[in-house]
Amino acid sequence: MDVADALRNVATSMAPSESLSTDALTTPQCCTAAIRVVTKDKNLTREEQVRVMRLFWEDMAIADSYLAIEDVETHTAYIQAELQDI
Repeated sequence: MDVADALRNVATSMAPSESLSTDALTTPQCCTAAIRVVTKDKNLTREEQVRVMRLFWEDMAIADSYLAIEDVETHTAYIQAELQDI
């Protein structure tokens, strides 16, 4: 778990800065920010949004990656691919 946390911290520090300022967010805040973004993703069904929310709580690296992708179509495609893997 410590290695995963360390890798997540490195990935987060290397992510491009964006309007949500995820670099300054703690892990719970980052997950909350990702959930707020996914609720606005109109390319996902409500069921997919709920599955994504649960996925974010299980794997923060996915939430971090989702937030780092600025293009709406790309972050939708990314999260749909992640949903297929579970």
